[in-house]
Amino acid sequence: MSAQTAPLVEVEGLVKHYRLSGKRARGAEVEVVHAVDGVDLQVKKGGALALVGESGCGKSTIAKALVGLVEPTSGRVRIGGHDVVPVTRNDLAARRRVQLVSQNPWSALNRARSLRHILAQPVRLHGGVSDRAAVNQRCTELLAMVGLPTDYLSRRPRDLSGGELQRVTIARALATGPDVLVLDEPTASLDVSVKATIVNLLADLRVELDLTYVLITHELDIARHVADDVAVMYLGEVVESGPIEKVFTAPEHPYSRALLDAAPTELVVGRLSGGGLTGEVPSAIDVPTGCRFHTRCPVAVDDCSHESPALRGRPEGRAAACLRLDELLGDISSSTMTGRNPA
Repeated sequence: MSAQTAPLVEVEGLVKHYRLSGKRARGAEVEVVHAVDGVDLQVKKGGALALVGESGCGKSTIAKALVGLVEPTSGRVRIGGHDVVPVTRNDLAARRRVQLVSQNPWSALNRARSLRHILAQPVRLHGGVSDRAAVNQRCTELLAMVGLPTDYLSRRPRDLSGGELQRVTIARALATGPDVLVLDEPTASLDVSVKATIVNLLADLRVELDLTYVLITHELDIARHVADDVAVMYLGEVVESGPIEKVFTAPEHPYSRALLDAAPTELVVGRLSGGGLTGEVPSAIDVPTGCRFHTRCPVAVDDCSHESPALRGRPEGRAAACLRLDELLGDISSSTMTGRNPA
């Protein structure tokens, strides 16, 4: 693959397991939480990928791995051809190429400091700017990028609304001149009336600054407005991926379809004839054998409980992991998917 066509963000075989505190053992083995198991992702420069799924599916763990906050148990995370971890002296400067925008701006910002200090710190550390006038100029530019006036530099986080705080977290992320923004539920803590303005801001910045986005969200309507592609996750694995319009209008995996059917807005037409989701997400400590979704799947058969499906490539850049995929694809249009729920 040439440098011109190589993806900017590469996740290869990512596995992240957490040992339980207290080292509780079952037999001879120490119990672990299977947060992420064998995930592969790619995002081209200027693209936007959304990771969607229920809480506990591994989305935020991937976000932390992308910015180097957690070290993978195995696998690789690369930004622009550089491994995120482990970090060598040569790769350390590359860390500024990827920045995180967290879901809670109140906890992400130092409430005791002015916005001038909050923005100036990364400008000095990563931008190599030390002259006070130049630092102030850069801070002013950053506020302008996110639609805030210059006089806000003297304010503190406690003086701002939730939407304004999230704009500041975005401005701080932009201070290092990144290529990639990892957006971890960037609108989850905002009022409905404010969400649209943040989504529009992110869309504008992506074009103006040629940014690449990895969006973590449980809000499927937000994903559809921000992202080009989507990866649907369940219990640490990707079960379906592809262009977001293709997946959202014609999902191929039973979990994707059930997830979209459960959305508060109409993102997909029709429902599984076998019923929607039942029960709770299984424990990430004792993951089900075979297909991890089979305990809740309305179309599962006996083979699903002991055979793990591989993520299979599909036309139009799509992929899905289901043992009954070929059979079910013929039934989706007529909504005649049937089966048993082993739960």
